[in-house]
Amino acid sequence: MRKVCLNILISTGILFLCLFCACSNSYDEMITDYNKKFFTEKPADKRVYSLDGNDFDQTEMLADSYELKKGMTFSLTAPEGGVTYSWVAIVPDVEDKKKEKETEICKEKDLMCRVSDFFRFDVVNKLLLTVTDEKGNSYKDTAFIIIE
Repeated sequence: MRKVCLNILISTGILFLCLFCACSNSYDEMITDYNKKFFTEKPADKRVYSLDGNDFDQTEMLADSYELKKGMTFSLTAPEGGVTYSWVAIVPDVEDKKKEKETEICKEKDLMCRVSDFFRFDVVNKLLLTVTDEKGNSYKDTAFIIIE
């Protein structure tokens, strides 16, 4: 009986030793290996889109259109280098479809607003961004705002 217990004890010890040797990778090493495999270590592009940049095009300040959900909040950022900024919501008039109602919604570089505060969901709205630099030059871009 003693030999059986001794064999079980030795076998258990060997199994525990094998178990600890099999887990030689730490959790941190596993995460690091995963990150190296699926992600790059290159830093993000730190280019600043600016009025002074060589690649600046006023028609690219906004996308052509934005599809937004009713009731959501969204944010957009204008290019650097402006002295004044103007974000204007252009919404077709309820009574006369040929007329449009213009409402200035922000005068900051960064626009953040709720969709339902300024835009209607039953029509195609527009958003006009105007950026003026220190020389007095104005740059404009328009995007369609579609509410789902």
